[in-house]
Amino acid sequence: MAPLPDVAAATPILKSLGVTARIGPGWSLIALALATIALTNRPGRHITFDRPAGSLVIRTRGGTRLDHTATKPKDLTNSLANLLTATTCELCGRPGRLHPWPAPTILCDACAFLIENPGHRLPFQPRLPLVESARNAAHELEGSPGLDDLPAGWAQRVLMVFSYLRGLDPAGSLTVEDQRTFLHVQFDADADETVLRLLRVLLMTGTAASCRHCGRTLPRKRPHLGQCDGCIELGEFGDETVPIEVGWFADGWRAE
Repeated sequence: MAPLPDVAAATPILKSLGVTARIGPGWSLIALALATIALTNRPGRHITFDRPAGSLVIRTRGGTRLDHTATKPKDLTNSLANLLTATTCELCGRPGRLHPWPAPTILCDACAFLIENPGHRLPFQPRLPLVESARNAAHELEGSPGLDDLPAGWAQRVLMVFSYLRGLDPAGSLTVEDQRTFLHVQFDADADETVLRLLRVLLMTGTAASCRHCGRTLPRKRPHLGQCDGCIELGEFGDETVPIEVGWFADGWRAE
């Protein structure tokens, strides 16, 4: 994915400060914030960012220390580096999670999909990382008839209803209709209509209370038509993609 605007803007500023950053572009804004902290109490310091084993590390040398009683900036910046990069995509700066390919790397769901499926279009809008339960449910439902266009964030809710339906009728099937703010379901099953009606209500209310994109629970007092605040914001940045030389993450970031 194309880096977020503020992330892209941080890269030339790092270079103007003389900072060496051997990291992915998505971590540039984090590196800029950490460099600012490191330079505040020691002007003239040379700063290098590396990513051994996929973790952001700051190395410094030189500079003139202004306050010998202050907390050592290196201790502070390394702690913040671990905290901030753990949920930030190294390629584009969007919220991400740990992905195992090609080596343990923090990626957003969109960048991970595009890396693993070169030449394909992104089949979903950029989003917060899928919650684990929705991710597992989407994998289990993959290829199920009538669920081709199922929003991934609602997969857990559908799997729950589908599993219950199979308990009533092993040959039963369902088809979902995306109403944007919730899912409506049609059943083809030999089961009591009252039970099927209850399952429809459970699915409708369950999906209305969670984000269609990432599966997170929506706040009761601030419904956003099937989307959480985070996914709405990410969607507003668009889904532009840019070519990038990924390299081997295990050996360090190599793109310039």
